[in-house]
Amino acid sequence: MINNQEYINLIDDVFKVIKDFSLLKNKKILIIGSTGTIGSFFVDTLMRRNELYNENITIYAGSRTKENIENRFKEYENSNLFIPYPFDITKNTNIDIEVDYIVHAGSDSYPASFQ
Repeated sequence: MINNQEYINLIDDVFKVIKDFSLLKNKKILIIGSTGTIGSFFVDTLMRRNELYNENITIYAGSRTKENIENRFKEYENSNLFIPYPFDITKNTNIDIEVDYIVHAGSDSYPASFQ
């Protein structure tokens, strides 16, 4: 996904609107629901920020399975700023890592459940 130039342009547009990321520099962020639409865009945006501006933001990508995380974020597997964090918030609320921020971007995404 991050190899798509249109998608990269969308991410770069975020930096035109939000210029100050100083509160996130050198921070550790857990993103629950990281493989969903909103969560993955957030992960990609922060990783792009690291790439362009050397922000040193560590991302803990939380999702129900490690396979989901690895499949969605293959391009980050060699980055020390990206850490897969298999985590099912419906089964466990104990977070065993030290982070500065937690973003809950997960939701029940099954269309039948919305009806």
